[in-house]
Amino acid sequence: MLLGMTSPLPLPIGPLTPRLEVVAVDDQRSVFLNGHLVARYPCDDKGTERVLVTQLAEVLALPDSQIAAAFGFHAVTLSRLRSQARQGGAAALMPRQTGPQGPSKMTPQLEARCRALRAQGLSLRAIAASVSRRGRTISHVRVAALFADEPTPPPQPALPLETEVPPEPDDPSTLAGAAWGEGRFTRYAGALLLYAALGRLDLWGVFQRLGAAPGPSRQFGWRQTVATLVFCLALRFRSLEDWKNGRRQDLGVLIAQPRGPSVLTLRTKLQALAESLDPLAFSREMLRPYLALEPVWEGLYYVDGHFCPDYGQHPTPCGWDAKRRLAVKGHTHGARLN
Repeated sequence: MLLGMTSPLPLPIGPLTPRLEVVAVDDQRSVFLNGHLVARYPCDDKGTERVLVTQLAEVLALPDSQIAAAFGFHAVTLSRLRSQARQGGAAALMPRQTGPQGPSKMTPQLEARCRALRAQGLSLRAIAASVSRRGRTISHVRVAALFADEPTPPPQPALPLETEVPPEPDDPSTLAGAAWGEGRFTRYAGALLLYAALGRLDLWGVFQRLGAAPGPSRQFGWRQTVATLVFCLALRFRSLEDWKNGRRQDLGVLIAQPRGPSVLTLRTKLQALAESLDPLAFSREMLRPYLALEPVWEGLYYVDGHFCPDYGQHPTPCGWDAKRRLAVKGHTHGARLN
Protein backbone atom coordinates (compact mmCIF):
# COMPACT_ATOMS: atom_id res chain seq x y z
CA MET A 1 0.00 0.00 0.00
CA LEU A 2 1.45 3.31 -1.04
CA LEU A 3 1.26 6.20 1.25
CA GLY A 4 0.61 9.53 -0.29
CA MET A 5 2.60 12.62 0.44
CA THR A 6 1.10 14.65 3.25
CA SER A 7 1.91 18.13 4.54
CA PRO A 8 4.39 18.21 7.47
CA LEU A 9 2.87 18.65 10.88
CA PRO A 10 4.09 21.63 12.98
CA LEU A 11 6.44 20.61 15.77
CA PRO A 12 5.37 21.56 19.34
CA ILE A 13 8.24 24.00 19.83
CA GLY A 14 7.53 27.47 21.24
CA PRO A 15 9.69 30.56 21.09
CA LEU A 16 13.13 30.16 22.66
CA THR A 17 13.67 31.84 26.04
CA PRO A 18 16.54 34.33 25.81
CA ARG A 19 19.60 33.56 27.89
CA LEU A 20 21.28 36.56 29.51
CA GLU A 21 24.76 36.32 30.98
CA VAL A 22 26.97 39.04 32.46
CA VAL A 23 30.66 38.16 32.86
CA ALA A 24 33.23 40.40 34.57
CA VAL A 25 36.87 39.91 33.55
CA ASP A 26 39.50 42.21 35.06
CA ASP A 27 38.04 45.74 34.82
CA GLN A 28 35.66 44.98 31.91
CA ARG A 29 32.13 43.62 32.05
CA SER A 30 30.70 41.75 29.06
CA VAL A 31 27.02 41.10 28.37
CA PHE A 32 26.11 37.98 26.37
CA LEU A 33 22.64 37.34 24.91
CA ASN A 34 22.11 33.75 23.75
CA GLY A 35 25.87 33.35 23.62
CA HIS A 36 26.50 36.48 21.51
CA LEU A 37 28.40 39.48 22.82
CA VAL A 38 26.05 42.49 22.79
CA ALA A 39 27.82 44.99 25.05
CA ARG A 40 31.06 45.61 26.91
CA TYR A 41 31.82 48.47 29.30
CA PRO A 42 34.16 49.27 32.23
CA CYS A 43 33.04 47.96 35.60
CA ASP A 44 33.11 51.44 37.15
CA ASP A 45 30.91 52.98 34.41
CA LYS A 46 27.64 53.04 36.32
CA GLY A 47 25.89 55.29 33.80
CA THR A 48 26.38 52.89 30.88
CA GLU A 49 25.35 49.98 33.06
CA ARG A 50 22.08 51.63 34.09
CA VAL A 51 21.19 52.56 30.48
CA LEU A 52 21.97 49.04 29.31
CA VAL A 53 19.99 47.25 32.00
CA THR A 54 16.91 49.43 31.42
CA GLN A 55 17.05 48.83 27.65
CA LEU A 56 17.33 45.09 28.12
CA ALA A 57 14.40 45.14 30.55
CA GLU A 58 12.26 46.87 27.89
CA VAL A 59 13.01 44.45 25.00
CA LEU A 60 13.70 41.06 26.61
CA ALA A 61 10.95 38.65 27.57
CA LEU A 62 12.51 38.02 30.97
CA PRO A 63 11.25 38.97 34.43
CA ASP A 64 12.84 42.01 36.00
CA SER A 65 14.13 39.95 38.91
CA GLN A 66 16.20 37.73 36.58
CA ILE A 67 17.64 40.70 34.65
CA ALA A 68 18.43 42.56 37.85
CA ALA A 69 20.11 39.49 39.38
CA ALA A 70 22.36 39.14 36.32
CA PHE A 71 23.72 42.67 36.87
CA GLY A 72 23.82 42.39 40.66
CA PHE A 73 20.82 44.69 41.19
CA HIS A 74 17.65 44.31 43.19
CA ALA A 75 14.34 44.10 41.36
CA VAL A 76 13.13 47.23 43.14
CA THR A 77 16.25 49.10 41.97
CA LEU A 78 15.62 48.06 38.36
CA SER A 79 12.01 49.20 38.59
CA ARG A 80 13.14 52.59 39.92
CA LEU A 81 15.70 52.97 37.10
CA ARG A 82 13.07 52.17 34.46
CA SER A 83 10.77 54.79 35.95
CA GLN A 84 13.56 57.38 35.86
CA ALA A 85 14.36 56.51 32.24
CA ARG A 86 10.71 56.96 31.17
CA GLN A 87 10.54 60.40 32.79
CA GLY A 88 13.96 61.88 31.99
CA GLY A 89 15.59 59.58 29.44
CA ALA A 90 19.19 58.43 29.64
CA ALA A 91 20.28 61.69 31.28
CA ALA A 92 18.25 60.81 34.38
CA LEU A 93 20.26 57.60 34.81
CA MET A 94 23.65 59.28 34.99
CA PRO A 95 25.25 59.34 38.48
CA ARG A 96 25.06 62.72 40.13
CA GLN A 97 27.65 64.36 42.30
CA THR A 98 26.76 64.16 45.97
CA GLY A 99 27.02 67.06 48.36
CA PRO A 100 26.07 70.71 47.97
CA GLN A 101 25.33 71.77 44.41
CA GLY A 102 25.41 75.54 44.88
CA PRO A 103 28.40 77.86 45.17
CA SER A 104 30.68 77.38 48.15
CA LYS A 105 30.19 79.60 51.17
CA MET A 106 33.91 79.60 51.84
CA THR A 107 35.19 82.52 49.78
CA PRO A 108 38.91 83.41 49.59
CA GLN A 109 38.36 86.39 51.90
CA LEU A 110 36.54 84.20 54.43
CA GLU A 111 39.25 81.55 54.20
CA ALA A 112 41.94 84.16 54.91
CA ARG A 113 40.02 85.34 57.96
CA CYS A 114 39.67 81.79 59.26
CA ARG A 115 43.40 81.22 58.95
CA ALA A 116 44.10 84.49 60.75
CA LEU A 117 41.83 83.48 63.62
CA ARG A 118 43.46 80.06 63.72
CA ALA A 119 46.86 81.70 64.03
CA GLN A 120 45.56 83.53 67.12
CA GLY A 121 44.90 80.17 68.79
CA LEU A 122 41.10 79.97 68.44
CA SER A 123 39.41 76.59 68.26
CA LEU A 124 37.53 75.39 65.20
CA ARG A 125 34.13 75.94 66.82
CA ALA A 126 35.11 79.43 67.94
CA ILE A 127 36.26 80.29 64.40
CA ALA A 128 32.99 78.97 62.92
CA ALA A 129 30.94 81.03 65.37
CA SER A 130 33.00 84.15 64.63
CA VAL A 131 32.67 84.05 60.82
CA SER A 132 29.01 82.97 60.74
CA ARG A 133 26.37 85.57 59.95
CA ARG A 134 22.62 85.63 59.58
CA GLY A 135 21.78 83.67 56.45
CA ARG A 136 25.36 82.32 56.17
CA THR A 137 26.17 79.67 58.71
CA ILE A 138 29.66 78.17 58.62
CA SER A 139 30.03 74.88 60.45
CA HIS A 140 33.15 73.81 62.31
CA VAL A 141 33.43 70.84 59.95
CA ARG A 142 33.87 73.19 56.99
CA VAL A 143 36.44 75.18 58.93
CA ALA A 144 38.29 71.98 59.84
CA ALA A 145 38.50 71.07 56.14
CA LEU A 146 40.68 74.16 55.59
CA PHE A 147 43.34 72.84 57.95
CA ALA A 148 43.08 69.18 56.99
CA ASP A 149 46.13 69.34 54.71
CA GLU A 150 48.35 71.01 57.28
CA PRO A 151 51.01 68.72 58.74
CA THR A 152 50.16 67.52 62.19
CA PRO A 153 52.84 67.29 64.87
CA PRO A 154 54.15 63.75 65.34
CA PRO A 155 52.55 61.97 68.28
CA GLN A 156 54.62 61.43 71.35
CA PRO A 157 55.95 57.90 71.71
CA ALA A 158 53.92 55.78 74.06
CA LEU A 159 55.47 54.79 77.35
CA PRO A 160 56.50 51.14 77.51
CA LEU A 161 54.22 48.90 79.48
CA GLU A 162 55.68 47.82 82.77
CA THR A 163 54.42 44.94 84.83
CA GLU A 164 54.32 45.80 88.49
CA VAL A 165 56.55 43.61 90.64
CA PRO A 166 55.00 43.28 94.11
CA PRO A 167 57.54 43.97 96.89
CA GLU A 168 58.19 41.63 99.77
CA PRO A 169 55.96 42.02 102.84
CA ASP A 170 58.81 43.26 105.07
CA ASP A 171 60.77 45.13 102.42
CA PRO A 172 62.35 48.19 104.11
CA SER A 173 62.21 50.17 100.88
CA THR A 174 58.44 49.86 100.86
CA LEU A 175 58.16 51.24 104.38
CA ALA A 176 60.61 54.02 103.67
CA GLY A 177 58.63 55.11 100.61
CA ALA A 178 55.57 55.98 102.68
CA ALA A 179 55.68 59.59 103.76
CA TRP A 180 53.19 62.03 105.15
CA GLY A 181 52.08 64.80 102.80
CA GLU A 182 49.31 67.27 102.43
CA GLY A 183 45.83 66.04 103.21
CA ARG A 184 43.24 65.48 100.51
CA PHE A 185 39.48 65.77 100.83
CA THR A 186 37.24 62.81 100.01
CA ARG A 187 33.62 62.09 100.75
CA TYR A 188 34.50 58.40 101.15
CA ALA A 189 36.97 58.85 104.01
CA GLY A 190 35.05 56.47 106.25
CA ALA A 191 35.91 53.57 103.96
CA LEU A 192 39.60 53.93 104.91
CA LEU A 193 38.79 52.06 108.13
CA LEU A 194 38.58 48.90 106.02
CA TYR A 195 42.36 48.84 105.66
CA ALA A 196 42.70 47.82 109.30
CA ALA A 197 40.27 44.92 108.88
CA LEU A 198 41.85 43.82 105.61
CA GLY A 199 45.28 43.90 107.23
CA ARG A 200 44.05 41.65 110.06
CA LEU A 201 42.73 39.20 107.46
CA ASP A 202 46.07 39.32 105.59
CA LEU A 203 44.28 40.02 102.31
CA TRP A 204 47.32 41.58 100.64
CA GLY A 205 49.56 38.73 101.72
CA VAL A 206 47.16 36.13 100.29
CA PHE A 207 47.04 37.83 96.90
CA GLN A 208 50.82 38.20 96.87
CA ARG A 209 51.49 34.54 97.75
CA LEU A 210 49.11 33.36 95.02
CA GLY A 211 50.84 35.54 92.39
CA ALA A 212 48.07 38.00 91.62
CA ALA A 213 48.64 39.88 88.36
CA PRO A 214 46.26 42.37 86.69
CA GLY A 215 48.21 42.41 83.43
CA PRO A 216 50.52 45.15 82.07
CA SER A 217 49.97 48.35 83.97
CA ARG A 218 51.35 51.87 84.19
CA GLN A 219 49.35 53.14 87.16
CA PHE A 220 46.99 50.63 88.76
CA GLY A 221 48.61 47.43 90.01
CA TRP A 222 47.06 44.43 91.70
CA ARG A 223 46.94 46.19 95.08
CA GLN A 224 44.98 49.15 93.71
CA THR A 225 42.71 46.79 91.75
CA VAL A 226 41.87 44.66 94.80
CA ALA A 227 41.32 47.74 96.96
CA THR A 228 39.04 49.28 94.34
CA LEU A 229 36.93 46.11 94.23
CA VAL A 230 36.66 46.05 98.03
CA PHE A 231 35.59 49.70 98.18
CA CYS A 232 33.11 49.14 95.34
CA LEU A 233 31.36 46.53 97.47
CA ALA A 234 31.75 48.38 100.77
CA LEU A 235 30.37 51.66 99.42
CA ARG A 236 27.32 49.74 98.12
CA PHE A 237 27.71 50.36 94.44
CA ARG A 238 25.05 48.21 92.83
CA SER A 239 27.37 46.75 90.19
CA LEU A 240 30.73 47.28 88.58
CA GLU A 241 29.08 49.50 85.96
CA ASP A 242 27.68 51.66 88.75
CA TRP A 243 31.26 52.59 89.66
CA LYS A 244 31.09 55.34 87.01
CA ASN A 245 28.61 57.25 89.19
CA GLY A 246 31.25 57.84 91.86
CA ARG A 247 33.65 60.75 91.94
CA ARG A 248 36.96 59.46 90.59
CA GLN A 249 39.03 62.10 92.40
CA ASP A 250 37.52 61.17 95.77
CA LEU A 251 37.85 57.47 94.99
CA GLY A 252 41.48 57.96 94.06
CA VAL A 253 42.23 59.10 97.63
CA LEU A 254 41.24 55.66 98.90
CA ILE A 255 43.93 53.94 96.79
CA ALA A 256 46.57 56.72 97.01
CA GLN A 257 46.17 57.76 93.38
CA PRO A 258 45.20 61.10 91.79
CA ARG A 259 42.06 59.50 90.32
CA GLY A 260 40.30 56.20 90.62
CA PRO A 261 40.26 53.76 87.67
CA SER A 262 37.53 54.01 85.08
CA VAL A 263 34.97 51.25 84.54
CA LEU A 264 36.74 50.07 81.37
CA THR A 265 40.11 49.88 83.13
CA LEU A 266 38.61 48.17 86.16
CA ARG A 267 36.76 45.61 84.04
CA THR A 268 39.93 44.70 82.11
CA LYS A 269 42.09 44.41 85.23
CA LEU A 270 39.56 42.34 87.15
CA GLN A 271 39.37 39.85 84.29
CA ALA A 272 43.16 39.50 84.23
CA LEU A 273 43.26 39.27 88.03
CA ALA A 274 40.63 36.51 88.10
CA GLU A 275 42.50 34.52 85.46
CA SER A 276 45.74 34.68 87.47
CA LEU A 277 44.26 33.15 90.64
CA ASP A 278 42.90 29.73 91.53
CA PRO A 279 39.49 30.23 93.23
CA LEU A 280 39.84 27.12 95.43
CA ALA A 281 43.34 28.08 96.55
CA PHE A 282 42.17 31.62 97.27
CA SER A 283 39.31 30.35 99.47
CA ARG A 284 41.68 28.11 101.42
CA GLU A 285 44.26 30.85 101.94
CA MET A 286 41.61 33.34 103.10
CA LEU A 287 40.10 30.80 105.50
CA ARG A 288 43.36 30.27 107.43
CA PRO A 289 43.74 33.85 108.77
CA TYR A 290 39.98 33.98 109.40
CA LEU A 291 40.19 30.89 111.64
CA ALA A 292 43.32 32.14 113.39
CA LEU A 293 41.80 35.55 114.03
CA GLU A 294 39.08 34.43 116.46
CA PRO A 295 38.86 30.69 117.07
CA VAL A 296 35.57 29.14 118.16
CA TRP A 297 36.04 26.39 120.71
CA GLU A 298 32.74 24.70 119.87
CA GLY A 299 34.38 23.33 116.69
CA LEU A 300 31.68 24.71 114.41
CA TYR A 301 32.05 27.67 112.04
CA TYR A 302 29.13 29.24 110.22
CA VAL A 303 30.75 30.61 107.10
CA ASP A 304 27.83 32.02 105.15
CA GLY A 305 24.07 32.21 105.29
CA HIS A 306 21.98 33.81 102.54
CA PHE A 307 18.24 33.31 102.54
CA CYS A 308 16.77 32.52 99.12
CA PRO A 309 12.98 32.99 98.89
CA ASP A 310 10.98 30.44 96.91
CA TYR A 311 7.96 31.54 94.87
CA GLY A 312 7.11 28.16 93.38
CA GLN A 313 4.04 25.99 93.90
CA HIS A 314 5.80 23.12 95.69
CA PRO A 315 5.50 23.02 99.49
CA THR A 316 8.59 24.63 101.02
CA PRO A 317 9.33 25.33 104.69
CA CYS A 318 9.45 28.94 105.78
CA GLY A 319 12.51 30.88 106.80
CA TRP A 320 13.47 34.37 107.92
CA ASP A 321 13.96 36.88 105.09
CA ALA A 322 16.23 39.60 106.47
CA LYS A 323 15.45 41.99 103.61
CA ARG A 324 11.67 41.86 103.97
CA ARG A 325 11.86 41.09 107.72
CA LEU A 326 9.21 38.44 107.28
CA ALA A 327 8.94 34.68 107.53
CA VAL A 328 8.46 33.51 103.94
CA LYS A 329 8.89 30.29 102.01
CA GLY A 330 12.46 29.54 101.01
CA HIS A 331 15.73 28.05 102.19
CA THR A 332 19.08 29.26 103.49
CA HIS A 333 22.32 28.66 101.63
CA GLY A 334 24.95 27.96 104.24
CA ALA A 335 28.26 26.23 104.69
CA ARG A 336 29.52 24.75 107.94
CA LEU A 337 33.01 23.67 108.87
CA ASN A 338 33.54 21.12 111.68
